[in-house]
Amino acid sequence: MTDERRGNRGFRSIHVSPDFRRVNNPHASPSLFGISNEPSKDHAEQVYPLLAESGFRFQRGTIHVNRLFDERFPDATLTDWVQNTGGMRDPGSWDWRPLEWLTNAKRHGIVAQLNILHVPRWLSHNGEVTGVPLDWGAWDDIIGVIVSRHADLIDSVDVLNEPLTPAMLDISNTKYQSTERAAGELYRRTARCIRTHLPDVLIGGPGEDRRGGEFGSIGTILRDQRIPDDELQFLSYHAYHPDPGSDLRLDDLHALIRSSGRPPLPVYLNEWNHDYDPDSAAAEIVGRRAVAYTLRTLLSLAQHPQLAGAAFMSALPGDIELDPDQNAPGLRLNQAIYDWNDHEQATLWPQAAAFRLLSVHCRLGEGPFRSHSLQMTANETIAAFTGACGVRTVIVVNTSPDALLIETRDPVFNGLRSSLLDADGATTEGPPSDVIVSPFGAAALTLAAP
Repeated sequence: MTDERRGNRGFRSIHVSPDFRRVNNPHASPSLFGISNEPSKDHAEQVYPLLAESGFRFQRGTIHVNRLFDERFPDATLTDWVQNTGGMRDPGSWDWRPLEWLTNAKRHGIVAQLNILHVPRWLSHNGEVTGVPLDWGAWDDIIGVIVSRHADLIDSVDVLNEPLTPAMLDISNTKYQSTERAAGELYRRTARCIRTHLPDVLIGGPGEDRRGGEFGSIGTILRDQRIPDDELQFLSYHAYHPDPGSDLRLDDLHALIRSSGRPPLPVYLNEWNHDYDPDSAAAEIVGRRAVAYTLRTLLSLAQHPQLAGAAFMSALPGDIELDPDQNAPGLRLNQAIYDWNDHEQATLWPQAAAFRLLSVHCRLGEGPFRSHSLQMTANETIAAFTGACGVRTVIVVNTSPDALLIETRDPVFNGLRSSLLDADGATTEGPPSDVIVSPFGAAALTLAAP
């Protein structure tokens, strides 16, 4: 597809010859242009228009179930629930602000996947949000109200989040012999409740952070014959890795599915980024390599037909503490997508421009698209796509600190239009031939109709 040399102008030069006859993925989904979690609720009015303009098409947002009660019923007990003390069982008295993101997502044309996690403290076996429900009837009542109340806004439900992590699920002093079994039981009961109230919504999970082997609790859930196929319609997991697309282990996951006797299942990569250290100083997260890293990952993920969607981590702010709805008091996170700028105005991080280039400028966010080829080296990544609208595009990502000249001698580039994206997230129109890509930047080469 390319040949490379160093030109007499002092920077690398490559000749690109795309092969549109080859198809790696005939139905890549716009839901690959997704984002995980949600903006702080007080910022949503500003942030959602920016996300939509940047071409985000999918959101895996959360409800930490305890947040429905924490502020309205801070000292509640299970007895209070049973006796309906203070009208506690009346959904009108619950705090629904943590789910306002569903309305914002729908208003801005973003597909909404609801992630359900954590337990009200008054319902938990250990008095913490990480516990197991003491009363499954109360849990069913709450889940039923959540999904029924928002039925028109929910496209799918992702049950659980990294359940083998103690901060998510702690089985100390319970009857469960393993966290996998507890996660499986919590998944089964929650999915059953959701299906009772929403007969058509897609249900899956469990948002695992393990890849390989049993994929955490996924193996246990797959083999549980009490879970019918219509209550396990997709699987979800996470990847924090310098090259997430190279470490998905999808073949291993599908072998696990087959061994369980289940039919093939679509997969969501519901959190991805370079790493999950909240204070990460990685250039791929907070430095000059962030745009190139994000683009390179998106190009790689688009090659996998098994992926129904993917969500960049995260939709959260990066310059202030997280909203209490995230159950992480005092935490600031570098895996973010916007700054709040001294509590005045939201501005997106440069990574958002990578989504805009592919989803909006190249029109890949308009519908299912075809991924034709992918070439990845240490210095560049090159991919070719045909959008649902028929527009053909070649994307070149420069992952080196040197400028890159793209020679466009191939006749396929007759009538070329080019756009350039730099490491700061700025986009400019490029020349009709011999395009120069800045360090850690990218070029979108839009071809004339065949």
